[in-house]
Order: sequence, then structure tokens, then C-alpha cells
Amino acid sequence: KPLNKALFDRFSIVLEYDGNPAIKKMFPPELISLKEKIDEAIRAGELEGVCSIRGLQQYMRNAELFGKDVAKEILIQKFEGIGKEAVADIMEAIGL
Repeated sequence: KPLNKALFDRFSIVLEYDGNPAIKKMFPPELISLKEKIDEAIRAGELEGVCSIRGLQQYMRNAELFGKDVAKEILIQKFEGIGKEAVADIMEAIGL
């Protein structure tokens, strides 16, 4: 479930992972691209939700355990409404 906006507002610092070399070593390029595109859509107000490093790690674990199709559906379900379709489209465009 996404972080409540009132709770999120209480955090005084928000860190971005863009360009972090350690993050780029942890994930395959297509997952880095997915995170970047989702983050862009969130910043542009086209999408609500969070694409966290923890979420990408969970996607990788789910892909190992259940296969990529199930992992994709689990990740998509973390978004609401038309956000699900937008994330599915982004994943399709990237080849996930």
C-alpha cells in the first residue's frame, strides 16, 4: 500500500537514487530503466505510487520464485487505478 501522503509529508528529507553507481550494479539495466521511467511519470504527476529499491528487489525475488509473468503482476498491483495500466505499458515497452 502506498505511503499515506500526510505521513510522507512528515519526512524532512527525500533521497533520490538517480545516478547511484551502487544501485546500477545491483540491478539489470531493464530494471534501472523501469525505475527511471516510473519515477519520471511520478514526478510529472502522471502516476501515483512509489518505485522503491525494495520493490525492485522483491520483483527479482518473485521472478525467481514464481516466474517473470507473476512477478510483473505483483509489481503492477502495487499501483492504483490507471497507474496499473501505465506501469504495465512501461514494463512492456522495456521488455519486461
